[in-house]
Amino acid sequence: MKHYKTSAELKATAREQLLGKYGTTIGAALLMLLISLFLSSFALMEVTPANLASVILYRIILFLLELFMGVLISGNTYMYMNVIYGQPVTVSDLFFGFRQHPDKAILIQLAFSVTDLVCSLPGIIYDQISGSSYRTLFSVLIELAFFFVYLIIALMLSQSFYLLQDFPDRSVPYLLKTSIQLMNGNKWRLFRMLLGFIPLMLLGILTLFIPLLWLHSYIETSLAAFYQDLVAVKSSASVAE
Repeated sequence: MKHYKTSAELKATAREQLLGKYGTTIGAALLMLLISLFLSSFALMEVTPANLASVILYRIILFLLELFMGVLISGNTYMYMNVIYGQPVTVSDLFFGFRQHPDKAILIQLAFSVTDLVCSLPGIIYDQISGSSYRTLFSVLIELAFFFVYLIIALMLSQSFYLLQDFPDRSVPYLLKTSIQLMNGNKWRLFRMLLGFIPLMLLGILTLFIPLLWLHSYIETSLAAFYQDLVAVKSSASVAE
């Protein structure tokens, strides 16, 4: 029976497949960052968070913008799957989500955004109701508790955009359900791999943030390698049965 690759093996695969493609992936990352900053600036122009009502309105605007970003995330996923499978990549791959089922990409992002909104609202509402000008221990504990809830759900759904690329004709509920099934017993494995990037993130911050562009490509390709390995092992297990 085929076994899962270690984090070190997945990262080694990512580094190998990224050779000669860093320029393209970094260019796509910069473009996606600029689009995200532009949309965030638009939200701030529309409303400035000051009281509970304005904070909720601001979150709703961000929520709608996040749904749009889901289409770009789909294209970004498509690009990194091409990287890990050794296919040619271009910056225009970032917009692939607009050509293939943008509605499904939005619905998948909806699952993430709703989870994020539900998990963040208790802390926001408590801070506004308490009227405190500084963070209290209780508010921090609330946010931490709901952050872990969001983290677990996000890990469960983490393979949804990859599955959309492989099974574009499948329904969104099927993609979400399959992601949950694939991640059964693998959530800690993915989280542990992500934790391994923290030293490189800190190093990137200490060196004026520029290396983070390379690190972003490295992380995204490692995540695609994780999906590739996950599907390969599951397929091997199904054949063995």
